[in-house]
Amino acid sequence: MSASWAVDLRGRWEVLSDDIDQTRPEPELRLDEPDPLEVERIAGLLQKMPAVISAGSHGHRSEAATEAFPAPGGDGDWLHHRLLRQALARAQQAIQQDAAAAYRAVEDTLDETAARLLEKHILDDAHDAPARRIVTTDFLTELTSVHRPKPRTVTLLLSRPAVKDFLTAQKAAAKQQTQTVLPL
Repeated sequence: MSASWAVDLRGRWEVLSDDIDQTRPEPELRLDEPDPLEVERIAGLLQKMPAVISAGSHGHRSEAATEAFPAPGGDGDWLHHRLLRQALARAQQAIQQDAAAAYRAVEDTLDETAARLLEKHILDDAHDAPARRIVTTDFLTELTSVHRPKPRTVTLLLSRPAVKDFLTAQKAAAKQQTQTVLPL
């Protein structure tokens, strides 16, 4: 059981905290925070920039963003730096979602993509596995507008029946050519 003075004190505290909550003003845009609308606008522009999309590391993306949107107050403008950092984080998230959607579409149509790979004769001069993976990665990057594929997608594409048949025929032709040149 509680003492009567503790129950009275708790009641007074609840009344006082309700009064404080009702008189508290709505949060305003702080002057030390970037404008959210400007962050969204710049993020949308960064999301479409090929230099940002194809950048391999955060440092390269940050450099591309800084070149595209230089600070109006000079390099010491920390508010602009913060704005760019927030916009770049949002743009990177959107880029990752775009890449995931693009490669879901590629994986949904692997047989058609494999046919295109063979029609363009991409694998003709690639005679070993690392070379095939490199040229296939380049093909998929070009196909999806600068989004680099995950290794899983490359493996799935190279394991399609049409590609496997082509590679088997390519190996047989190379073996036959070697035998005619160097009889054993």
